[in-house]
Amino acid sequence: MGKVLELEQREQAGSGSYNRFEYQVHWIVCHIIGQLENNAECIVFCEFHDDMAEFIPEKEEYQFYQIKTKEDSSDWTVAELSKREKKKSGGYKKSFLGFIYYNFLNFGVECSHC
Repeated sequence: MGKVLELEQREQAGSGSYNRFEYQVHWIVCHIIGQLENNAECIVFCEFHDDMAEFIPEKEEYQFYQIKTKEDSSDWTVAELSKREKKKSGGYKKSFLGFIYYNFLNFGVECSHC
C-alpha cells in the first residue's frame, strides 16, 4: 500500500467540512432524541433558514439554531461572533450574530428563540 497511505493529504478542506457537517447532524439528532424523551411535540427542519429550525405547534413559534464548531476548545468571543468577512464583490457577509438577528427581523413574533 506504500506511499499513498503514508504521505499527508494535499487537500484537507473537504475532510474538515465533512467533520463540521457531521457534528451538526449529531447535535440535531441528540436534540430530537431529547425532545422525544420529554414528549415535546415539534417539527425539525435541517438547513432551512439556519442550520436547524424547530417549529413548536403548541406555541406556533419557531426556534432557530446555528450549530458551529471550533478548531480549539475555547469559548466563542464577541469578536469572533461579530466578525464580518469581505465578499469578492466588495460587500460584507453578515456576521454570525447578524445571521441570528436576521431571523428576528424577518419573522417577528413567529421567532421565539435563536
